[in-house]
Amino acid sequence: MDFYLSLLSYLNEMWEDLIFQILLVIFGAVIGILINHYTNIPFLKITGTSQPIQLTLEAQEEPNFFYAVNAYRINVSNNKKCKFFGDAAKGCLCEVKYNNAPLDKFRLPWIYGNNTNMTMDINSENDGDIDFCARCVNTGMPFNVGELIAPLNGDYNRAQKIGDGRNPITGKIKITSENRGFVERNFVITPIENNQLQLIFE
Repeated sequence: MDFYLSLLSYLNEMWEDLIFQILLVIFGAVIGILINHYTNIPFLKITGTSQPIQLTLEAQEEPNFFYAVNAYRINVSNNKKCKFFGDAAKGCLCEVKYNNAPLDKFRLPWIYGNNTNMTMDINSENDGDIDFCARCVNTGMPFNVGELIAPLNGDYNRAQKIGDGRNPITGKIKITSENRGFVERNFVITPIENNQLQLIFE
């Protein structure tokens, strides 16, 4: 009788220990999944704007007629959430919505070498630049001096007017990646002297 009682007690202790180990493994797996899910989401951040870049563009409605603009780019970085974990931001897409401009939401291009792409991969601890907007320095059909333009869905060859250069423009920019990372900021574009712009991201 004592033997059977001892055996039952031993089996009960083993069963409790087995259940505890199974629960420990499940708990560890859940924590691991949560850590992986959190750390592998790209951490996108708008880090700043460029000084005005002088570009010479060909007028859309008058071939061989060129005009100058002060163009501005924004820099977007993909930082690590912690020291040992980070993931590339894949297929990043930039969309802009203006509150008081004649255009609806549209996409802006990334700078890739001497070309522009609508999407871009950003490795962890790297960054990329987006063509954001420009202000005309001289007249170029169909734009006039001081007007604000943006590279609609491609590049400045398909630029669209977003402002007359007399009033600030407000809106929202959102940059998303295929693997869940994103950054969203409100902005104000203010025309200043010498046909330049002040860009503020809130």
